[in-house]
Amino acid sequence: MKFKILFLLALFSSCLSIAQEREKKGFDLDPWEDINAIRVSSNFIKDYEAEVSYLVTSYPKQEPGYGAMVMRVQYAGLGLEYLRLGNKNVLGFKASYEESFAIFAAQIAADYLTTFEDSQFRISPKIGLSIFGFVTLYYGWNFDLLKSSSIQTRNQFLTLQLNIFQN
Repeated sequence: MKFKILFLLALFSSCLSIAQEREKKGFDLDPWEDINAIRVSSNFIKDYEAEVSYLVTSYPKQEPGYGAMVMRVQYAGLGLEYLRLGNKNVLGFKASYEESFAIFAAQIAADYLTTFEDSQFRISPKIGLSIFGFVTLYYGWNFDLLKSSSIQTRNQFLTLQLNIFQN
């Protein structure tokens, strides 16, 4: 009796392993497919800030189905910024990296800001809630690195960001 049970278990497990070997398929989603995007964001609670960036993303070309609800997407971007701080018009260059997982998102950005009379470097980490990486509401912090600069941005902010995919 024990021999028959062991024989059936061995036969069953060998059938499973053969079936797995025949059905091995690679996962089709390349982690950095050629899906590019444009990011548009704005912050206008006290001072006005607007950004337009070009993004390279890991958003899949193929329809991920229900897997998109918990999909991890990465974004790397370069862009331009405009800020209205008091009566100053400030232009900026921005480099950023963003991660989005399900409804949660995080971003880190480094900016160079200038009025052509003075300049500022800042680092801005953000955390937020996202709708599949298309629309994200961020809460963030600005860390101005040049304390002697006349360009001083707000310490905390809310930003609404839209990612417009091109492919």
